[in-house]
Amino acid sequence: MHAFIDSYLTTAIEQNAPWLAAVGTPGDDPRRVQLWNTTVREIAVSRVVSGAPDDEPDPLAYLSGARREAIVSRIERLTAPTTKRRQAKAASPYGRYTDAELAAARRSSLQRLGEDRRLLALAEQELARVSGTDSAVSAVDQRVAEAEHQDRQIQNVRSARTHLDLLRHSGTATAQQLADATTAVSAAEAAAPPERDWPIVERSAQFNRAAAARYDRARVLDDQAIGRVTDRITRLGEGLRTDHSLLEQIDAEIARRRDGGTRPGSDPQTKQPEPHSPTRQETELDPSRHERGPNLDL
Repeated sequence: MHAFIDSYLTTAIEQNAPWLAAVGTPGDDPRRVQLWNTTVREIAVSRVVSGAPDDEPDPLAYLSGARREAIVSRIERLTAPTTKRRQAKAASPYGRYTDAELAAARRSSLQRLGEDRRLLALAEQELARVSGTDSAVSAVDQRVAEAEHQDRQIQNVRSARTHLDLLRHSGTATAQQLADATTAVSAAEAAAPPERDWPIVERSAQFNRAAAARYDRARVLDDQAIGRVTDRITRLGEGLRTDHSLLEQIDAEIARRRDGGTRPGSDPQTKQPEPHSPTRQETELDPSRHERGPNLDL
């Protein structure tokens, strides 16, 4: 089911489906990207389960109840216009994060990258498998080759028996020739499948030679399987690139703060007094305070 949803979303993105355009764009803010991915996936599940036609543009057509209300709220957030003031204020998507939140976001991003790489490697292995050892066409070829091989073995047995019969009825064959022909028949029979299976093997070989449609069906199955896995690899690759981009933004924000950038919550108007202010220095140097000190009598 997950692979089919991935394939459905990949096709919708490539074709710029109307229902997907109505959801809005993911942008580059990590929270917005996550919200967009979750929203379009839930809508895709509802459309696949309900058998939605491709020309249905309403993303809410197959949602109801609390799920519909939640998706409506998310779409409103995704399609809400972003003011220039807000864009100018947030120079980085992570500019408002505290140091602790930024560190947690970086750990989460690294974890997602590792998971994406693992899933991508598994998908690539599956693609190699369905294209090779588990290919429907390869399976058909293997069965055809096996039937052809067994059919040749049967024909060798028949040929050896015919030769032996000819020698026996010729009246001129020597004992050595008869012995050699008998040995050849025994060897051919030992290599061939059991004689009770010969009719099945021969019919299978004849059928395989005549039934080109089996290859056509096998190719269709291969194309479908390879298409699903390829779509999954495409989506995983896109997710991997997105996670790389988010990690680069996090590292850029960390570097900016390390180089002296202003951190969230450090508004100059709300700064606490520094520990060595002039007022405190004057108070500490007040002679009247020293006169009451314990060392006055020394």
